[in-house]
Amino acid sequence: LEEMARRYGRALQGAGLRDEGVAERGFGRWPLILGLLLGLPLALAGAVLNGLPLWLAQKIADWKVRKFEFHASVRVAVGMFLWVFWFLGWVAAAALSGNAVLGAVAVGMPVLGIFALFYRDKLESCLQEWRFRSLPAGMRTELKQMRSALLMRLKKHLGREGSTVNSQAS
Repeated sequence: LEEMARRYGRALQGAGLRDEGVAERGFGRWPLILGLLLGLPLALAGAVLNGLPLWLAQKIADWKVRKFEFHASVRVAVGMFLWVFWFLGWVAAAALSGNAVLGAVAVGMPVLGIFALFYRDKLESCLQEWRFRSLPAGMRTELKQMRSALLMRLKKHLGREGSTVNSQAS
């Protein structure tokens, strides 16, 4: 099982893909592409309004954290901390200035930020699918077969472990 996973991982890496690029999707491409085009202005607004604290968190984590296993945790914690102060700064600026547009921007920041993350995820999925579809047919077939065989083997493995665990529990 481990060797199958390693071979599949190397094949994906060689093709510049992740597993999601090979997986079958239940949604159509054109609605997704249309949604990506229409959502682009909102996603850009969310990225611009919410990007600075997250960018700073990345820089601080890169600068301060030496051990790889702590990098993501520190980045998330610092990013959340900085974002709260960033948001409160926007709210304070809107309240002190009395500017309704600034207030609307401050209120919309969290929603636009979440939308930008959702958008990035969907865009990456779409790009993965395009990369997969641009591969030669033989390579696409091979990757699908490797994925299918690995999933079947994993299900068998988990089924055996699950029955062992269930029999021990009774």
